[in-house]
Amino acid sequence: MTTKNTIVASISALAASVMLYYIWLENKAIGLTEKNNRSVSFSTSYCLSGLSGMSISLPAIDQAFYSPSDLTAIAGRVTAIRASYGMIIDNIAAITRVSSSIITSFIFIESNGQPSLTNGYATGLMQIGSNSATDIVYMEYKKGRLGTGETAILQKYLGARLNGIMAMKSPGLAQYISASDLMIPELNILIGAMFLGQLMDESIQSDGQLRMDKVVVRYNSGYYAYSRGKDLPASISDTIAKVNSITGQYIVKLIGKNGVLEMIEAQHCGS
Repeated sequence: MTTKNTIVASISALAASVMLYYIWLENKAIGLTEKNNRSVSFSTSYCLSGLSGMSISLPAIDQAFYSPSDLTAIAGRVTAIRASYGMIIDNIAAITRVSSSIITSFIFIESNGQPSLTNGYATGLMQIGSNSATDIVYMEYKKGRLGTGETAILQKYLGARLNGIMAMKSPGLAQYISASDLMIPELNILIGAMFLGQLMDESIQSDGQLRMDKVVVRYNSGYYAYSRGKDLPASISDTIAKVNSITGQYIVKLIGKNGVLEMIEAQHCGS
């Protein structure tokens, strides 16, 4: 490596470290205790209503991607996903404090429940990229948010590589998790749920409403997209208009009229 390249690499590493420091500083209050106390409540007709913490109104917007005639087929596919991965989803929901309905919704939209699906850099049930997966685990560890249940699953599949992730100085400089790792349902769902939890904690309004549209944009476009969501508009409809059509459709699929999250939550609660 030339002296010039060495200097550029050093500057890049320093910039990444500084960025991580400010991310940590801004979110230092959201540690393991706060994460373990995280709860999500939905509209008053659903069984999680009334819990303290984040709240989501469903449908959040009147736009619809799915027609009423689509819902039977969607419900059947969701039932199949739950039959294959329900126990894993419920366990990971418990240890990450991310609603099983949210996890299941993202699995349906991202992969339709196909554990080996690859689309560009994204792999598996929750369509996680290898570089992103390493950074997600690193950020969770760096913020002191890795619980014993999560650590046990990571050690189960990563072994000593987990130590390598924990020893990283900043995100984006190493890849310890491969695409083949992300085809393992339990590991994929865990990392996807950890990422959702990180994004959810950074997308709560002062009134307690969780901006799931912002979560979708950053899950779909990257952690740092739109200045970590800060450059997104104040309304969901304006956000949909601002982002690309695929991401806008994703938002409507999830929290719009006839949306997947509302359907799964209603199904989950037996209403």
